[in-house]
Amino acid sequence: MGIFKRAEEVLFTGKTIKDYGVIDEHRIGISKFRHSVLLTERQNKKRIIIKESVVASLGASVRYFEFDKMGVRKLKEILEDALILM
Repeated sequence: MGIFKRAEEVLFTGKTIKDYGVIDEHRIGISKFRHSVLLTERQNKKRIIIKESVVASLGASVRYFEFDKMGVRKLKEILEDALILM
């Protein structure tokens, strides 16, 4: 495991139980956006984390969207409804 991945686990996500990989990747101008999903455990609590990575020529950023079990259930309902409407 690389030093950046280890630092990410210690500081932000916790231990990764399962990495679901990249679910979306696109470009807007010079910026490249990537979204991935992780199932993690931190302080004996399991969470789903959606990780957004943005890379541009002069910089980069990472944001984490964290959901507990109730949040995942709500997100599932919303996604199922949206999928029907799409």
